[in-house]
Amino acid sequence: MLITGTDGETINVRIAPNQPYQMDLTGAGTISILRQGIHFSVSETIVNSENGTQVYKYIPAKDFTGNDKVELVSNKTEENLSASNSGGCPGSSNTYTSSIGTKYTTIKITVSN
Repeated sequence: MLITGTDGETINVRIAPNQPYQMDLTGAGTISILRQGIHFSVSETIVNSENGTQVYKYIPAKDFTGNDKVELVSNKTEENLSASNSGGCPGSSNTYTSSIGTKYTTIKITVSN
């Protein structure tokens, strides 16, 4: 299996026919399949039962060779709490910020011998 790509924008994968591919999505937030592949028997986001991490799993259609493409979208919320406490005096403040980031990932899959 050959995987190349930078920071999740486009990932190129080469697998053999009938070979599964899994991509670790730990820390990616909430993942959805935006555009599904065409030539698959399995294409889904799941929780790995062995270690509890989120993964994308792809298995090509039986004996398929050629190209397929899947597009994923992840939404991740980051929350920060900043506290400024002057001994509990009036004027002490807490600042809470929340930001949502959306990231699109295209997985280009080549299935060949």
